[in-house]
Amino acid sequence: DALLRYKVTLNELIERIRANNLNVGAQYLEKNSEQFIIRSVGLAKSIADLNNIIVKSNDGRPVYLSELATIKTGGAIRRGLQTRNGESEVVAGMVIKLYGSNASEVIKGVEEKIIAINKTLPEGVSIVPYYQQKDIVESAISTVNNALIQGVFLVTLVLFALMGGLRPSLIVALSIPFSVLFAFIAMGLLDMTANLMSLGGLAIAIGMMVDGTIVMVENVDRQLHQSHDGSSRIQVISTACYEVGKPILFAITIIIIVFLPLFTLEGVEGKTFRPLAYTVAFAMLGSLLYALFLAPALARSLMHRQTTKDPGKLSMDQRLLNIILNPYRPLLQYFIANRNTAAAMAGGLLLLGMAIFPFLGSEFTPTLQEGTIVVRLTMAPSISINESKRNTLIVERRLLKIPEVVEVTSRIGRGEIGAHADPINSAEMFVILKAKEDWREPGNQAFIEQEIRQSVADLPGITANLTQPIAMAVDELLEGVRAELAIKLFGDDLQQLKIKAAEIANIIRPLAGAADVQVDQVSGTPQLIITPDRHAIARYGLNLADVQDVISSAVGGVSAGQVFEGIRRFDIWVRYRAEDRNTLEALRNLIITGPEG
Repeated sequence: DALLRYKVTLNELIERIRANNLNVGAQYLEKNSEQFIIRSVGLAKSIADLNNIIVKSNDGRPVYLSELATIKTGGAIRRGLQTRNGESEVVAGMVIKLYGSNASEVIKGVEEKIIAINKTLPEGVSIVPYYQQKDIVESAISTVNNALIQGVFLVTLVLFALMGGLRPSLIVALSIPFSVLFAFIAMGLLDMTANLMSLGGLAIAIGMMVDGTIVMVENVDRQLHQSHDGSSRIQVISTACYEVGKPILFAITIIIIVFLPLFTLEGVEGKTFRPLAYTVAFAMLGSLLYALFLAPALARSLMHRQTTKDPGKLSMDQRLLNIILNPYRPLLQYFIANRNTAAAMAGGLLLLGMAIFPFLGSEFTPTLQEGTIVVRLTMAPSISINESKRNTLIVERRLLKIPEVVEVTSRIGRGEIGAHADPINSAEMFVILKAKEDWREPGNQAFIEQEIRQSVADLPGITANLTQPIAMAVDELLEGVRAELAIKLFGDDLQQLKIKAAEIANIIRPLAGAADVQVDQVSGTPQLIITPDRHAIARYGLNLADVQDVISSAVGGVSAGQVFEGIRRFDIWVRYRAEDRNTLEALRNLIITGPEG
């Protein structure tokens, strides 16, 4: 009404705001041996400044923006929200660490900051972390550390049982901590972190770390027992080392070379497997140095010539070896005498392996139990944000009834600016679980996932897909979809594509191992389509753009500039009042000004 009364179009109003809200620069001015930057400051700093913008002059009287529009602070058009534990909305934030930084250190620092910030917040307001990677990182590293410790223990136990003496066994066993520490030093020099793959590489290499030292110590021990020519102990040990030094060097070098192809991997594969290759190579290099230099030195200090008091009496390690070698000797003699049989058996095993391999199945990484389940809800495309919120709260309350569930936090929709825009009919729920030992079936996450599916199965119009936070991120990174398997159809006929997609989904659903099969929604969002009458437009001397600009500005809104508060900036958003744009009648009554008014 005010625009009509003062004969101001919406576009004129927007242009006046833009023309009265700007700063400009005017080069420099020299004065008294100094240079001054010339700036003209005209940016609005408050609502009062905007209210005082003169839009036009009516019979010599200025018409201010406050007479034509209501100016107030408001929020952007809402395209998402966050809920928690089926109760109400919450405000959520995300902390993203810098590339190359240590995740554990970042999380620790964030936790300390949260404690400090919470002390300054008003009563009833607090920051509560609902998902962090700290738990799974610590759990995974703890698991690998346990595997390392168990591996070291088992290897050491076997060494002491079979090496034939405490001192030779001790020399060989010391190669493990030396090689591991050597790998850690090399990792530190290259700024590598201890993660799943790097520690996993050490776990893989434990058995190989002792190989070279075993050969070296066994040969030294043999030479010390067999040497009776008066040679000094240093000469005997040196001779023994010369005999096996070259084979040890070649053997360990070949092991390191086997891992060289992993260094050439790029992309996700390289990020995943290069740490493993590095740590294995470092550990094997450390074991080589130990076998060639430290083991002989320790052998001189710890190993001596020994004479057997009773030649007919076997030691414990000899008896254990005989248990292994007694069945081996006749088999060895048989295969040496019947080489065709040996070749046939080897060829048969090779063919059997080749036949079985295609049926083993494959995946990029093994499935981990992360301790958090992500439930992705997909609702009707036409759903409003408030109805989407209501449905999500219902699902949250149902999930909290599952004994293993501690907390449920959901994100509905997501802003259209960013890498992961989501519509408001999509909800992403983080289901935090208790510790595995507190589950009704400890370690059986599939049981919990099935209960989650049953909790939402009877809700009409809602489809649930289950995954885990890190698994979902990896799937998105590799394939651009949030699932382990995706089938893409291409064609010109959208309706036919929908039919074929539904047929494929019906075929896949009954297959063993298939779960949460869903067809992406590519249509179904209701639209209000405004089709301008081109003949009427031409009759009034308008262009199509004149009409569409009014529709876009009056209904959707348009930015007419920005207001700054420190480092923050806010758009000046101009559009019609809600009652003038939210009904069909209001849309029909949109005013479009022609060349003649």
